[in-house]
Amino acid sequence: MRVGRSRSDAATLPSVLLQLHPAVDLHWRHWDSDWVVFDATSGGTHQMDEFTACTLLCIEDGPLADEALITEVATTTAVPEDAVRLALRPVLDRLAGLGLVETVAE
Repeated sequence: MRVGRSRSDAATLPSVLLQLHPAVDLHWRHWDSDWVVFDATSGGTHQMDEFTACTLLCIEDGPLADEALITEVATTTAVPEDAVRLALRPVLDRLAGLGLVETVAE
């Protein structure tokens, strides 16, 4: 049972709320394991894997703290929480770089 966060976990995901950027207007399509999201505001179309799409869909439902997002993605994808925790930072960095998500202090 995991009681607290280790130092390496804290360095990986700081305590913040993750939310969809307020200006984003997403429209989704998927075929098998391929996902495409169109942002009507920017005109950008983004192809992503299932893990990235699941992460963005969870955030699209409303702001989430980092641990809540980890739990939600793990539950939805059936990937263990420790594996989600390790894979999530690059995905969030990519989504933030695309202007789709942002962080706000908790």
